[in-house]
Amino acid sequence: MDTKRFLAAAFLAGIAFAATANEAPALTTCIDLGPDRDITRHGSTSSFSLRDGDSYYHVELRGACHSLASARSVSIRSQGVDNRVCPKGTRVQTRYDICQVKRIEAIGVSPAAAHPH
Repeated sequence: MDTKRFLAAAFLAGIAFAATANEAPALTTCIDLGPDRDITRHGSTSSFSLRDGDSYYHVELRGACHSLASARSVSIRSQGVDNRVCPKGTRVQTRYDICQVKRIEAIGVSPAAAHPH
């Protein structure tokens, strides 16, 4: 793992922990995800962190999504639109499962975006 990915994963893990400790506000509007995004799985089958550009979210699923931990790719869809997350009706799909999202919390922006040079 290169340094950039390691730092991003560490940052996501830290803000995910802080979000669960502080109960970040739930998403109230739909967001169309851009091309610069990724997810970080924390060994959980019921939640993950999502980075979209400089914005970060904690995604909690309704129950377990067993294939999430080992999935090579994950797609996110809401209201019939790929790469969209909404407060209700968002689904996460792996090769083997389609899992319903229970809650999405906005948990912050990256330090670089918060303090541009």
